Amino acid sequence: MFSAVNEAVVDSMVVNGFKSIVLMGDHGGGQEELKDLAQRLDKKYAAKGSRVYFCGDVYFKTHDDVDAWVKEHGLPLGTHSGIDDTSLLMFLGGDSYVRRDKLVAGDPVVAPGQQPDTTKPRVDNGVTGHPRPAMPEFGKVFFDIQVRNAVAQIRSLIGSAPKAAQ
Repeated sequence: MFSAVNEAVVDSMVVNGFKSIVLMGDHGGGQEELKDLAQRLDKKYAAKGSRVYFCGDVYFKTHDDVDAWVKEHGLPLGTHSGIDDTSLLMFLGGDSYVRRDKLVAGDPVVAPGQQPDTTKPRVDNGVTGHPRPAMPEFGKVFFDIQVRNAVAQIRSLIGSAPKAAQ
């Protein structure tokens, strides 16, 4: 369904005259689907003058860069509803997006290649990490990182791509 919806959006954009279309997502699930879809639709539409790109840096590079910033500042890592997600929502929508009195720690972040500690019960509340130290100021930093990464990759993709047939 996810790919089909995005394909319909791209089809509509091409019909309406868009020449450079960039697919990107802000959630771990769906990145491969968007990448595959962009490659397939680029082949489909290049001869018609429209190019379709996938911008993976908006998710992958941003997560690496934000994690590095969080570590550098001695803050707890999070992978779902942790300090990064919560700070970003605080920056974008303040108290209308985040109920600060409801913030609770979740399950600990497990390092790549490691297994969760099975001797400790899971919190299992949908949070991985600890959102309480979140601040709107951190969210601004994370937002800027994401925008900077997206813009840099989009410029690189569009600037280095062969020009579509006119």
